[in-house]
Amino acid sequence: MRACAIFKLQQVPGQPRVARDVLVIKTNLEALCTSVEPVFHADHGLIFGWLIGTAKPLVLIQRTVYNLGCFGRDDTLLLFEVGEAVEAIGFGRQKAWLQHALRGPTPRPDR
Repeated sequence: MRACAIFKLQQVPGQPRVARDVLVIKTNLEALCTSVEPVFHADHGLIFGWLIGTAKPLVLIQRTVYNLGCFGRDDTLLLFEVGEAVEAIGFGRQKAWLQHALRGPTPRPDR
């Protein structure tokens, strides 16, 4: 399945959330998914999105992120499946990822 994960992390004074928490989230997504492709991020880095390829239910990914310990109660996550239509202006790498995902890449056996 092709999906999109959009995160919004709340700024916490004195805590380097971009340097620390975003890396933890990304590392765990990479462990759960067959592929992770960045789509966008705000200049401050606390709002970001990734395209993910996974055979796992999105609720499992949601629960895993929530239970990481770095995801606060004021942080938000939107996960949704991406459909078949793909058009873009710019976003060449992301469009290519989505088109490749439509052809059904061979999932890694451990994911």
